[in-house]
Amino acid sequence: MIYNPKHFQMEDKELVSRIVQRYNFATLMTSWEGKPIVSHLPLIFDQSRYSQGGLFGHIARANPQWKHFREASEVTAIFHGPHAYISPRWYAANPANVPTWNYAVVYIHGRAQAIHDEREASIWMHALVQQHDPDWKWAPEEKDMRKKLQEIVVFGIEIQKIEAKFKLSQNRSAEDRRSVAQALAQSIADLDRETAALMLDLLKESAAT
Repeated sequence: MIYNPKHFQMEDKELVSRIVQRYNFATLMTSWEGKPIVSHLPLIFDQSRYSQGGLFGHIARANPQWKHFREASEVTAIFHGPHAYISPRWYAANPANVPTWNYAVVYIHGRAQAIHDEREASIWMHALVQQHDPDWKWAPEEKDMRKKLQEIVVFGIEIQKIEAKFKLSQNRSAEDRRSVAQALAQSIADLDRETAALMLDLLKESAAT
């Protein structure tokens, strides 16, 4: 369960999907005997799998987390989207404001299972490579590659619930939101500009409804 005030809850599936696919280096959380287990992994989001979509990735075989997938009641993958410091100087009216932080984050809850079928595992590994490095030759039949593949465990997560929190100044006036987005858009930091773009997308949606 996450703290997610109503005005920050994001129900737009297209925007949520964009965050999961663009910022796909996720934090994977499970629990074993009351203790949290955390890994950081790139994941593929496939909306066509299962009833609510699926996530696919791989983990080092030496990492014991994958052994708990069957027993774990739930796994959670956290996708961290763009985020940025917000100065009170950027609001259109600036009486008694304080600094804050804007961000977008997606929590995907589901059940994970190791994929032991070599052909299926190879398909998902190829898909991950294609997403990030399509010019690199994928050759799982080669001896060295087969050896490397034996050192990892490919897994899938059947999605059961998606929660998205987009804290992007929705609790402020449209004038303030535009002013903040314009300030971020002038930053030299990529994440600042990406946060600005997301804020402007939400403003356009608000104006259209």
